[in-house]
Amino acid sequence: MKFINQAVSIQIKLIFLAGFLWWGLGVPLDGFAQSANYNEQKLTPNFFQMDPVIQVAENKILKKEKSEPGTMVLDEVEVIGKERFFDLGARPFDRSKEFLEKVPGGTTLIDAEKMRETSMQELEDAFLFAPGVHIAGQNTGLEGVKIQIRGSGIRSIHSPIRGVSIFRNGIPMTRANGGTDTQNLNYFVWDHAEVLRGANAMTMGGSSLGGAINIVTHTGRTSPGFHGRLTFGSNEFTSPSVSYGYSENKWDFFTSFSLISTQGNRDTANSGTAKWGFISAGYQWNENNETRFIVDIQDHDWENGSTLTLASLRNNPAQNNRNPLDPNFEIPHMRFSLKHNVKTEDWGSFSLGTFYQRNDYNFPFRAFGFFEDTWEEVGVVARNEQDRNWLGFNNHLEMGVNTQYMWVKDENFSSVNQSKGPIVFREDNYFTLVEAYFQDRISLTNSFDVVLGIQGIYKNQEFAQTFPVTQSVSEESPGINPKGGFVWQAMEEVQLYGNVSRSFETKTLNNIGDSTGANKVRDQKATTLEVGTRGGSSLFSWEASFYHAWVQDELLVVESPPQSMNFLLGNADESLHTGIELGAESNIPLSFICSGDSLRIRGTYTWSDFRFDGDMNFGDNRLPGIPEHAGLLEVLYKHNSGFYFGPNVEIQSDKVVDFANTFSAPAFTLLGLRAGYAPKNTFYKFFLEANNITDERYAESINVAVNLNGMDANQFLPGQQFSMFGGVEFEY
Repeated sequence: MKFINQAVSIQIKLIFLAGFLWWGLGVPLDGFAQSANYNEQKLTPNFFQMDPVIQVAENKILKKEKSEPGTMVLDEVEVIGKERFFDLGARPFDRSKEFLEKVPGGTTLIDAEKMRETSMQELEDAFLFAPGVHIAGQNTGLEGVKIQIRGSGIRSIHSPIRGVSIFRNGIPMTRANGGTDTQNLNYFVWDHAEVLRGANAMTMGGSSLGGAINIVTHTGRTSPGFHGRLTFGSNEFTSPSVSYGYSENKWDFFTSFSLISTQGNRDTANSGTAKWGFISAGYQWNENNETRFIVDIQDHDWENGSTLTLASLRNNPAQNNRNPLDPNFEIPHMRFSLKHNVKTEDWGSFSLGTFYQRNDYNFPFRAFGFFEDTWEEVGVVARNEQDRNWLGFNNHLEMGVNTQYMWVKDENFSSVNQSKGPIVFREDNYFTLVEAYFQDRISLTNSFDVVLGIQGIYKNQEFAQTFPVTQSVSEESPGINPKGGFVWQAMEEVQLYGNVSRSFETKTLNNIGDSTGANKVRDQKATTLEVGTRGGSSLFSWEASFYHAWVQDELLVVESPPQSMNFLLGNADESLHTGIELGAESNIPLSFICSGDSLRIRGTYTWSDFRFDGDMNFGDNRLPGIPEHAGLLEVLYKHNSGFYFGPNVEIQSDKVVDFANTFSAPAFTLLGLRAGYAPKNTFYKFFLEANNITDERYAESINVAVNLNGMDANQFLPGQQFSMFGGVEFEY
């Protein structure tokens, strides 16, 4: 029996059984789960869909070697896994790891599976073990949080934040005006996230001092089947979340609905509710073309708790001096994105995407006024990656452009007998942002790469006031950011890197006056030097970066007076940002109580020395709002049965509250404990955590002031007191 010049192709398909309807969309009720094994290595649809193909190579035959009567020995059979096409901005987890290891600067890969070991109360849980990322929440945690990296974002209010660019699947979530609503980031649908600190964000198009975060969401292929989660806890915290993923042939589909409801950490009027709806549908036209459409529908509703004096916070952090006439804030959000990805032999991979997003802000302060804003935005992004051989060297090229156009309708109404009165102010704002970038990673040797890049930014802002007077102003902000760096694989498990880069951050005009007069606001510019190392083995991994940034015209914001919704924007002349970012994790096999048990130790440390540099008014004072030292350590014992438990400790040094450095929020130490049961090969998990076991009274966040003259003031938002959370997670 001979088979000559023939190829046999066998495809094994797995389709998960499904028996329910989700959001009114029908799903077939039959199929088989996808799996394939070869050489004891599982080919899984978790990050790729593999179409294992058994091929008998041309001109190879089945040989009839006789060993025993009636038997024959076959030629070697080669199994080839065809990697499913993937999006350039939504790399699978393993590809994200490879991508970040080639960046000549500080990066962190966040695994959402580890995030789900926590209660997932707020966005802060996602970044617990990302060094250099400082998160500060407030009250319920649903109002959005401050995200600060390398001092960029010090000037931010809680939401929208500024100074850090946020992307999702490679498409900007940060708006053309520079703001990002962090309550819209929906961490329930994350597969993983890439943190690129500083100018390392150039490879995504980010241009700010702080860098960028790229969130990669689940699809029907990365999260197949039904997933459910239910969390209960202190302050009447309730959070159900359900999702379903499905794929068949060229289609995949993923949908999720999540809810958080809580009464907050105050005695009165501090409740909040957040609802996140998410749909992702993908279609692979052929092996070189794929399209994905994503829909977000969200609604956020909360009551703000008041800021307190430090003395009041220490006496009773649950008290709330909120004006009973202050409103419930409700912000509905919608977002649609469409992206097409193409692979070519000659020109590498292309991604082309577009999006639309809208937020409606309604702030009905019955005591003094009603404020209504509508923010809408459209954008188009394009990216290309290709490999070239120039002058005998391998070159990996990354280039792209992000274009965004945003329009804002801003209306203020008077309050008449605590009801909405006539209009007192109307303004229309328009923002255009273009960020184009080119980067070349040149492999001089097998272990040493040089990275060269350049970025161009153009932003145009136009403000047109139409009531009570008519006036308008527009301003353009162009900028250029060069970058040079290296990555050296010094040993198999040790990598060294460094870079010198330029960042450019455009001002955001709050009103007509910001663009005129002697106090005209200027764009922020910085030059940053960075060196560091990363590496690891199966037992131990680490990342460490040192950076120093010379910042010109740093943008600073204060709310004056507190809780007035009146924010003052200005520039520092010169400032210095110096820091160290350390992260490490060790997984130690013990076989102590049973065979296969282990100890996972992980921690982060961040040193942040941010200060004015010979300022006319503030000399060399520290910049407020950020602790100089911050660290987190967790030790988790994991039993072979699936049971785990362990303590954690978070430490922060004091942080100054005002630019004059006359008053500080004191240092604090928080102790916590986590436990759970996640047996292998089962459909359920249980988790439990206790936070702030010693019931520390501390300020989690502060509102920055100019000069408090050493006097206590209402600038502090209390952190969570002793609390417990627990729940169950299941999937099939």
